Amino acid sequence: MPFLHPRLRGSLGFAALAIVVSTLFAAQYWAQRQLYLPDRDLRLVLVDAYTRWPLYALLVPAVAWMVGRFPLTRPWLPRRVALHVLAAIGFSILHSVGTGVVFRILHVYPRQDSIGEAISRITLNYFGLDVAMYGAIAGIFHAVRYQRDIGERDRLTASLNARLTEARLDRLRAQLDPHFLFNTLNAVSTLAVTGERQRIVATLSALGDLLRVTLDASLPQEIALAHELAILDRYLAVQHLRFGDRLTVRRAIADDVLDALVPSMLLQPLVENALQHGIERRPGPGSVTITAERRAASLRLRIEDTGPGIAAEHARRDGIGLTNTRMRLTELYGDVHGLTIGNAPDGGAFVEVVLPFKDGDAS
Repeated sequence: MPFLHPRLRGSLGFAALAIVVSTLFAAQYWAQRQLYLPDRDLRLVLVDAYTRWPLYALLVPAVAWMVGRFPLTRPWLPRRVALHVLAAIGFSILHSVGTGVVFRILHVYPRQDSIGEAISRITLNYFGLDVAMYGAIAGIFHAVRYQRDIGERDRLTASLNARLTEARLDRLRAQLDPHFLFNTLNAVSTLAVTGERQRIVATLSALGDLLRVTLDASLPQEIALAHELAILDRYLAVQHLRFGDRLTVRRAIADDVLDALVPSMLLQPLVENALQHGIERRPGPGSVTITAERRAASLRLRIEDTGPGIAAEHARRDGIGLTNTRMRLTELYGDVHGLTIGNAPDGGAFVEVVLPFKDGDAS
């Protein structure tokens, strides 16, 4: 019954449970009557069973209100325990009043007592059971409340962790922008010294296009590889103006990975690293090769240059670009990623990133 209000569904559930329990106790009483009390009135057995348990069900909302209003939590635990003890006594009295009234109306009360005396006797007779029933019902609602609170705390913790992670990622990505910008402005300064005005204008125009993308605060943390390559094209447009014919960029991008999700602004610092420490440090023309392919459940990205390679005595590629890239990958994927740098077999250096393959279309 998904169309019903949750509270109404709960009330109907308790009513159904009360009927089931009443039937079980009626069957038990009937069996006892057959075995031990053959003269006991069957009508009394049925009225007793189908009165007491439905009355418990009618009192369930009051117990639920007590638990919701006065849960057994610190620092008010002693005071609230006392309140629930009083509520349990009231629960027993109300249940006995209802039972006594029904018994007198249906003429099944075996004594000639007044209604007050009948209620007093019923209260004394069933007081222990009534208090135990209050405790059982209140315990169920406390357990449900406790489980719900745990779920809410887990969701809140997850939300706070996600926000904290997002803030750290934004900070790390933001650090890449001035790093690239300063390098580009230094290149523009070099062009100004040589008097190459047209290249300065073209470089600043391409730089403006790139900054509009990279400084976009709404850029998601993960984007499709095709989108990431389009951003990289703007960066390479600036670098082609800087390096001229010295720079050749090759791509080996498999068609089945273009929709795969990658961290936004992932490739730019890796390619910048290849240019700064590879192409720039070796005279003459050089090339940068960008490879992307799927391997089982992983996406492999590789940036390889034809520069002088990594000197054995120092790891020259652990600058701000690679440091921030490592930290972003850890924030996004935990231990389920890889970032490797080394010397390529044919000379030069490479950076290889392995990510969990996530299809942007599927998400």
